[in-house]
Amino acid sequence: MKKLLVKLAIALLVVLVVAGVILSLTMNSILKKGIELAGPEIAKVNVKVDHVNVSLFSGKGEVRGLVVGNPEGYKSESAIKLGQASVQVKASSVFADKLIVKSLNLEAPEITFEGGLNKNNLTAIMANVEASTGGQPTPAEGKEPAAEKKLQVDELIIRNGKIHVSLPGQDGKTTPVNLPNIELRDLGTGPEGITGGELTKRLLQTILADATKAIGTALPDMAKETASAAIKTAEDQAQQALKGAGKEATEAADKAKKGLKNLFSK
Repeated sequence: MKKLLVKLAIALLVVLVVAGVILSLTMNSILKKGIELAGPEIAKVNVKVDHVNVSLFSGKGEVRGLVVGNPEGYKSESAIKLGQASVQVKASSVFADKLIVKSLNLEAPEITFEGGLNKNNLTAIMANVEASTGGQPTPAEGKEPAAEKKLQVDELIIRNGKIHVSLPGQDGKTTPVNLPNIELRDLGTGPEGITGGELTKRLLQTILADATKAIGTALPDMAKETASAAIKTAEDQAQQALKGAGKEATEAADKAKKGLKNLFSK
């Protein structure tokens, strides 16, 4: 009887592990699709992610290859590229009303800043997010609005970020500027939590403010580089013009000599 109970316990454990693995794979697929569907709905730009993997057992996970596109009218390939993000969630909260994220670390994001300090691709995305999170959408007739999963993020950290700045007059060229490290804590700790849209809005506000400040600090050096490049371009063009003028002058002199020679030979 004892051996039978041991076998049943082992069998049950195996079933639970297999079920957990299947559930994890299903959940990761759902999370990936959720990011790619919710992102465009909130920010009105394309959002793609290569891989999402969160373990139900440990609560640890990662997101790889996240790319946030640009609004219409901007030429750069993307607004934000993130190679990898690590996340630690409270496993018991996965199926609760509020998902508790203990930590979310975004490592070395590549941010493109295209436009002026007051109007650029990031402010355009920010305006889209504010419009999406400003009010509740009207549900279709006869349907109840879907309940949105609430979040609590204890710690959100961005490290080693880089801003690729393309200001007006740079002809599409970019200047790299370091993004200061960002730390946000205790988001959605109240009973109401925070929605994905609200979290996106808060994160974008912080990135935009810090990026604008960093670019403003770097502007004098950027202006010098732009002026130097413009001067060099002007010098090159002047030299080419002088070469062309010299060639034309030489050809004109040769023609004059030939004309005079022909005149006196008659």
